Amino acid sequence: MRTRSYKFLRNTMYELEVKRPDLASAVGISETSLTSRMTGRLPWGQDEMHRVCDYINSIAKDEGLSPPFPYEKIHEIFPPRQNVAAKKATKAVAARS
Repeated sequence: MRTRSYKFLRNTMYELEVKRPDLASAVGISETSLTSRMTGRLPWGQDEMHRVCDYINSIAKDEGLSPPFPYEKIHEIFPPRQNVAAKKATKAVAARS
């Protein structure tokens, strides 16, 4: 079973009524790629993380709200990737040691 990743991002998207196709377009990736990143199957690129923050912050600003995604909190918005493949690779390296 896969865990749901990026809870803060998902909740903020819900609160601001940001749809996946709109976010994917703003970031410059396909909706499939966005889903793969949000489920932890693919890592986020640094430029993609900044584009997500910029887009979400602009939506919040248009709504008269404070920007929810300051760059200094990017590590909280996009925590390190913890998926099954990464865990298996870590176990394989540890087993060789």
